[in-house]
Amino acid sequence: MPSTIDSLSAHEVADIHYIYGFCDGNARAASREYHQRLPTRPAVDYRVFLAVHRELSENGLHRPHRERASTVPVDVDEQVLRLVYQDPTISTRRIALQLGINHVQVWKILKKECLYPFHFRRVQNLHEPDYAGRSVFCSWLLRQRRLVPNFCDRILWTDEANFNRTGITNFRNLHLWMPEEKNPLAVRPASFQIEFSINVWAGMISDYLIGPFILPSRLTGPAYLTFLQ
Repeated sequence: MPSTIDSLSAHEVADIHYIYGFCDGNARAASREYHQRLPTRPAVDYRVFLAVHRELSENGLHRPHRERASTVPVDVDEQVLRLVYQDPTISTRRIALQLGINHVQVWKILKKECLYPFHFRRVQNLHEPDYAGRSVFCSWLLRQRRLVPNFCDRILWTDEANFNRTGITNFRNLHLWMPEEKNPLAVRPASFQIEFSINVWAGMISDYLIGPFILPSRLTGPAYLTFLQ
């Protein structure tokens, strides 16, 4: 069991300080959380968490002592890649927990192997017969374009959308930059007691925009046909 900060590697110091902050500065809770997250590592006494936080607060990242050699296995690259190939949706933190290493090390390995975390694209769910129908329609449209060069300008392209009070908020790209010691604990409402929504229709033909028009709140097939007519 490590008893002083001098016996810790840089990866262990980073993990200890991260978990100490995750537990809101509760050193005993951080010691238990550390053992649960990294069961393959030696247990760390709660006093080490206090010492690491105090050392970083007073001296920053410059440690005067010599760090011990890294305990990362030499075949860690192969282990990381094996987990990624088995489950391409796995997170870097889950890989780090399974292998007992820092997730930053996982990022470096994946970057070295030219692997990038692409996001999913949301698409319309299709039934089996839909694929053949789409293929037939695309072939027909291409033939029409060859026969009539401006054929697509004669098509009325339409779409509907529902707008509500919640709106669209990408919390992943929503930040509030502040000094580290001044956490504003900022909040942003995501749900409301009083809700409202509105259906909007718009169309485009050639260079002309049609609409937008407000649709009935309860839209049925006959009501939508009447609206289009």
